[in-house]
Order: sequence, then structure tokens, then C-alpha cells
Amino acid sequence: MVREYLFLLSEDKMLRAEIRTATKRMHAQTFERLTSIVGGGETAASNFLAELFSPERFNRPEEVTSYLGLAPVVSQSGGTAARARIRPVGQKRLPGILIEAAWQWIWRDPEAKELNNRHFVRHGIGQKAIVAVAPKLAIKLWRLAVETQPTPMGDAARGARSG
Repeated sequence: MVREYLFLLSEDKMLRAEIRTATKRMHAQTFERLTSIVGGGETAASNFLAELFSPERFNRPEEVTSYLGLAPVVSQSGGTAARARIRPVGQKRLPGILIEAAWQWIWRDPEAKELNNRHFVRHGIGQKAIVAVAPKLAIKLWRLAVETQPTPMGDAARGARSG
């Protein structure tokens, strides 16, 4: 059983390397832009591009976050709307990778840190705050994938699409 586990670990490592290599080859310029932002490392960029494959097919940031499983589930009853956990759809690994990348992003980008702090003050729990920041990182990565000019973090945080 240990041998099988070690074999599976080595296969996983090999497949991740192949995905990264294929992504770099197929989307060289886009990959370079995605890895240029703070928090968007090679793992996040390659998995993001592999999962979205054709980012330009999305018209709005909400479509991207929903597809990636980073959109909140909204329960609506009458005039009140409550947001709970994130929607459990899409590839299960990618939201976790983006959340890990968001931790790096808030440590290195002052605007992302401020966004995280606003959510932390509201909820009081660091994990809830970072889960709220991860969709903003996904939107920023998506914008970098479909546009040639970098978008300021403020636009990604507002969710507005620049023209």
C-alpha cells in the first residue's frame, strides 16, 4: 500500500509538471502576464489557464467566479438575501489553489491586504476574509488573461469590467 501511495505521489508530481509545461507552451504570453502579478505563481497560473482553457468565452467577472466555484451561494427569502459558503462547483482543487495564492497576494500587495482587512473587520475570521479575497484574485487573473494591459487591483475588487 505504501508503494502504491508513493507511486501515486510521483505520478501526481509528473502530471503537474506536464500541465505546467503544456500551459507555458500553449499560452506563453498569457502565462507570463499571470505570473507577473504578486500572488499569481506558476502553480496558480497554470491551473487557472488549464481550467478556464479559453478565458475569453466569459463576458463578466461573475461568470468566471461562478465557473471556478468561488461565487457565494445566495439564499433569498422575501426581501432578505443571505450569502453563505462558496458554491461547490467546478474543479475542486482550483479554488484551494486560488485561496493559497490569495494568501501570497495579500502579503505582497498593499491593495489586496486592505481588501482582506476590510473583510476581516466585518467577519472577524481570517479564513472567511481570504475566501472573500480569492474571487478578486481570480477576476484579476481572468482580466490579465483576456486583456493585454494590466488592470489595477481596484477594478478587480469592484468587479467592474474595463473596456
